Amino acid sequence: MVTLFIGHRGVGKTTFLKQLSNYYKQDPNKKFFDLDKEIETQSGLKIQQIFDDYSESHFRQLEAKTLNSLIESHKEYEVFISLGAGFSQTLPVNARVIFLSR
Repeated sequence: MVTLFIGHRGVGKTTFLKQLSNYYKQDPNKKFFDLDKEIETQSGLKIQQIFDDYSESHFRQLEAKTLNSLIESHKEYEVFISLGAGFSQTLPVNARVIFLSR
């Protein structure tokens, strides 16, 4: 099962993800990812640098690729992913989507 946290900037998606991961820290069947942090880790670049040096379009391609890669490589786990506020790609069909708001 894949659960995606979406919402406007600053509503606490990443904070909620961290709290949830702390709650389930003893459960090896659950994995938690912040999509923006994963993009930075995989690309070796900060988000702002990707926008500045390449383009928003390039960032959105990395965003979709990274999301799909996380889901594909963790099929055997229950996966929780916090998406960036500007995420505009098609959401995975079987994902549970939770919209966080203040």
